[in-house]
Amino acid sequence: MPSQVDSDTPRGVTLSWRDLSVFATSQGYPFKRIIKNVSGAVRPGALVAVMGASGAGKSTLMTALAHRSPAGVVVKGDIRVDGRPVDDFMRRMSGFLHQEDIFVPQLTVREHLNFMARMRLDRRTSCYERQRKVQQLLRQLGLTASQHTRIGTPGHDKVLSGGERKRLAFAAELLTDPALLFCDEPTTGLDSYSAQQLVDIMQGMAQRPRGRGKTILCTIHQPSSDLLARFHRIILVADGRIAFIGKPDDALEFFREQGHACPASYNPADFFIRTLACTPGSEEASRVAVKKLCDRFATSDHARAMEMEVVQDLGVGDHSKEAVCGSACGDV
Repeated sequence: MPSQVDSDTPRGVTLSWRDLSVFATSQGYPFKRIIKNVSGAVRPGALVAVMGASGAGKSTLMTALAHRSPAGVVVKGDIRVDGRPVDDFMRRMSGFLHQEDIFVPQLTVREHLNFMARMRLDRRTSCYERQRKVQQLLRQLGLTASQHTRIGTPGHDKVLSGGERKRLAFAAELLTDPALLFCDEPTTGLDSYSAQQLVDIMQGMAQRPRGRGKTILCTIHQPSSDLLARFHRIILVADGRIAFIGKPDDALEFFREQGHACPASYNPADFFIRTLACTPGSEEASRVAVKKLCDRFATSDHARAMEMEVVQDLGVGDHSKEAVCGSACGDV
């Protein structure tokens, strides 16, 4: 018999995007393209790390996919959830964990979740149901022991640890049990154990049985080797383009085939970011090398497999497959 939690949990969703470009604007007109005509798909049950050097466009890509781009940004392209074009419903059916946590420091952990439950849940939700959800999340996120602890303020009257604060922010996003979660650098500022705890929780939510696994995208900054191994797929972003989408081990093999072998005992995440970064003093050579990697990925078997996923998920007919394949990974 399914548990109450399982039976209440919505089925997972597929997020797909095609020919996606993001522009910064000046006086209402696009003047700089930050994300350059990329396509991709993420299926239910996937925990995905979006990685890249500073300024690569990873946060811009994720906020565009989440339908949460700030003012002054123009998004063009096709983004869909289970084949449905994205509009304002994305904000209602997804959660977004911001890098900066915002709390009322005088509240306890439970008081914060009670307050957020009253704000976010349908007003017809009974008090009993709200409390059930809060209790469930306290247990799932490992916050039961600290539920009556005041949140406090980091650097002043800090009470909760950094890991507890991040798990509390995550719990608030889970109150509506969204099928799709976006997390902006959730492990930044955490020690390795706290980061591992949080990612393990995400992994468990992505791998729920009976097709109810969440689809979770995280921008993540220089994870450890152990942490990276917990992600099912990675999206490597470089200069607004896609340098790789797929399993971390497949990324290592692809980079090796292009003449960029990861040294033994070297953190793969550091290797990817270093390879895709713009080296001071060698900016032009770096840009040429990154362009070559993105171009090679765009014509690789990995890209073709991903492109077929996009075609399938967007319901594009056979006559459009060539167009999708030509633009799936950015301008080539």
